[in-house]
Amino acid sequence: MFQIESRAQMAMLPRLKPNGFYDLVIEVAIVRSGPIQGEMVHPYLHRRQGLEPVSYSSEAVRDVLG
Repeated sequence: MFQIESRAQMAMLPRLKPNGFYDLVIEVAIVRSGPIQGEMVHPYLHRRQGLEPVSYSSEAVRDVLG
C-alpha cells in the first residue's frame, strides 16, 4: 500500500505521468532526500521522456537494467 500524500509526491505525479503500478513505485522511491540531493530526479524524468539518452556503465549492467 502506498500513500502519495506529501506535497512533493503530489507535485511529481504530473511530471512523471505514471501509467502503471511500477511507475508509482518509482515515484515513491525517487521523492526522497537521497535522490533529490543526488540530483537524480531530473535526469530520470528526461530519460523516461526520451529527451536524454540512457547510458550504462557496461554491457553487463545494460543486460540487467535494460
